[in-house]
Amino acid sequence: MLNGSLFWGEEIFLATDVSRQAAIARGIELQQRLEASSHPVLRRTGTKAKAKTLFREIQSYLLNASDQKLIQEPPHEIYSQLRLTPLKDGLFDLSVGDTRNFKRDPQLPHFTRQDGGWFDFQLLIRETSAGLEILAYDFELRLLDHSQISFVRFDVNPPDHQNEAKALRAHLHLNVDDDGMAVPAPLLSPFEVFDLFIHGIRSMGRIRRVDRPLS
Repeated sequence: MLNGSLFWGEEIFLATDVSRQAAIARGIELQQRLEASSHPVLRRTGTKAKAKTLFREIQSYLLNASDQKLIQEPPHEIYSQLRLTPLKDGLFDLSVGDTRNFKRDPQLPHFTRQDGGWFDFQLLIRETSAGLEILAYDFELRLLDHSQISFVRFDVNPPDHQNEAKALRAHLHLNVDDDGMAVPAPLLSPFEVFDLFIHGIRSMGRIRRVDRPLS
């Protein structure tokens, strides 16, 4: 990207270029704009730029949700299920339980909405002398059998992942995993995702009338 214009080799791709290369170039620029406008929680400096601080904030959010009966798990389960694991090179894993729930097993640790929908998550965090950054995450909400969709997942891949070149580093899955379709998504803070999982992403209770006139 140069001076706000999109380049592919020596060509400038205008909005009217419908080629796949132009679409990917525009998508990559969109990713960059969304990342630049994302919540400061994703990239912190100062005294709060610690993995333990973010861990405690997420823990507090979930404890408040439990106190207000927005999730079913009592406080002692939140304390036992939420983990912060040091890795190497200043990396941390912040997760629900110790096992990635690829098979959506309800017996593994998770948090449950009052309507029975349940979710878990994992974040990859980097802590350096310059600050803190959430490098990658996945948050998945599973819905009940009578729902229109069975699960929603927000993913952000680590920098330089192959999806970055496809304009899909941050993406959304609806009912399909990596072998299916992924839709570009904004980079959300953990608390923005929790708001969606706890208060949103549920049936609106409305039925579209197909016989309604246009005017």
